[in-house]
Amino acid sequence: MKKLIKGIISFALVMICAVSLVACGKSVSAVTVDTSKVETSNGVTTNGGITTIYDGYLYFINGTVSNDGTNSTGNTVGAIARVKLEDGKPNEETYEIVVDDLVGFDNGSLYFFGDYMYFTTPGTEINYLGKVLYYKTKFMRYDLVNKRKDTLFTTSQNSESESISYQYYVIGEHLYLVVYEKTAQTITSLKLDSNVSTNYVLTDVQTSLLSEKTVQDAAVKNADSYVYYTLSHQTYDANQNGNVVYRTGIIENKPEKIADNGLTISLLSIRNGKLIYSASDKIYATAMTGASGETLKTNIENTISYISYENVAFLEASDGNIIILSYDKSTGFVSLWKWINGTELEENPINKIGTYEKFNLITLTTLSETVDEENNVVDSVKYLIYIADSVAYKLEIERTHDGATTVSTHSQPVKLSTSTVNEPTGLIVPEVVGNNLYFLVKELDSSAKETGNVYVYTADITISEDSTKEATFFGMKKPE
Repeated sequence: MKKLIKGIISFALVMICAVSLVACGKSVSAVTVDTSKVETSNGVTTNGGITTIYDGYLYFINGTVSNDGTNSTGNTVGAIARVKLEDGKPNEETYEIVVDDLVGFDNGSLYFFGDYMYFTTPGTEINYLGKVLYYKTKFMRYDLVNKRKDTLFTTSQNSESESISYQYYVIGEHLYLVVYEKTAQTITSLKLDSNVSTNYVLTDVQTSLLSEKTVQDAAVKNADSYVYYTLSHQTYDANQNGNVVYRTGIIENKPEKIADNGLTISLLSIRNGKLIYSASDKIYATAMTGASGETLKTNIENTISYISYENVAFLEASDGNIIILSYDKSTGFVSLWKWINGTELEENPINKIGTYEKFNLITLTTLSETVDEENNVVDSVKYLIYIADSVAYKLEIERTHDGATTVSTHSQPVKLSTSTVNEPTGLIVPEVVGNNLYFLVKELDSSAKETGNVYVYTADITISEDSTKEATFFGMKKPE
C-alpha cells in the first residue's frame, strides 16, 4: 500500500454479524494458498496497489472517478480490469473488465491471495432518509474461480472527511486485515479465512502506524511484526504531558508500552527493522527485535536527523541505515540526508536533488540488476522514483559492485515522461511493475479542458536520459 502507511485493525465476529458487516452464515469458498501466482519484479512487490501481475495477467484499477454517491456496478472507468501478458508485454486485444464496481477512489487497492482478489469500494447502503452511505468503505473479496463477490467488512465512516488506513498481511497460510479509522479512533484486526473473524478491536486510538511489509514470518520478530499506536494521557491521567506509545501484535492483542516519557511522539515509518519517530524537533530510529521491555530511545546514537522536517520520506540503505528525503517548502529544495548512529556524514546532504515548487513524498525505489551466465547478480543500482512539479523522475541513490555498496552522491534526476501526473490521493498512487511506472493522468478534450475521466498511463523507467515523450495510455476508455 502506498499511502506512505495505512492502518488496519479488528472487530468481534458477533458484533460484525450484528451490524451486517459480513453475511454471517453465508457459505464462502475456502481460501487456498498459492502466493506463487503473484509475481514480483525489480525488488518491488506489486501486490496491494493499483496494479498486480497475477497468473499471467496484469490486473489494474482502470482509472479513477469522483466518489460522489453514485457508486454502482457497470463501471468502466474506476473498475478492475486485466490484460494478458505475452513475453512480458500486454496483449492489447485481451483487455477486459473483471469487476465493474467502483474501485478507483481514494481508498481503492487490489490484493491477491490464493484464488481470491481483495478490493475496496465505496459504501452502497442506504439510510432511513434514502441517502447512499458512499463515504463508508467496503472491503470485498472476489472469487477468481467461481466469479463471486462477498462483502467482508464495512467501516463506520460518517462523512467524506473521515480518513482510514489499512493493510493486508500474509502470516503463515492465512490472510489478515488491519484497519485504522481515524475519526472513530479504532483499530480493527480481522482474519480473512473462509469466514471472517475478528481478532481484536482497539479504541481511543490517537494515531496508528502499520508496516508496509505484507508478507510476514511468524517465527521472526522485528519492527514490521507489530501494529503501533498512541494514546492520549487524557484517557487516564490528564496531569501527564506528552502521549503514550504502544505496540501490539497483528493477530493477537498483546499491548506493550514502548514510550511514556512526557514527550509527544509522532510515529513516522518503519524501515530496515527500525521504528522511526519524531520528538522535540528531532527524528529518531529504534530497532525492534521483539524482546520484552524494548522502549523508544531518544539518545544521540538513535538520532537520524537533528531537524524534524515538515516534509520527509524515508528510504532503506543497503548497509542497514536509513536515508532521509527532505523537502523544504520555503525554498523548494529537495535533498537526501544520512546519519549513522547520530553522526552526520562528512558530505551531508549526500545529494542535492533540485528545487521544485511541488514535491510528492509518496516515493518508490526499484533495482536494476546485471547478472552473469549463472544468473548471479554482479552489479545492481537502486533508484528513487518520485513526482515533482507533477512530473515523474528517477534518481540513482546507490550502486553495488563486487559486493561493495556506495551512495550515489552526485547523480542527476532523469525525467521519465513529459506527461502531467495526476496528484496522488489516498492509495491511488504511482506504482512500479516490471520496467514501467504506472500512474494517473487527467484526460483533456481537444480544447485542453478536463473531461472528468482519469486514466492509467505508463512510462519506461529504464531510460538513461530525460524523456521528450508523453506517457503511454494503458487500459480501457469509457464507452462513448
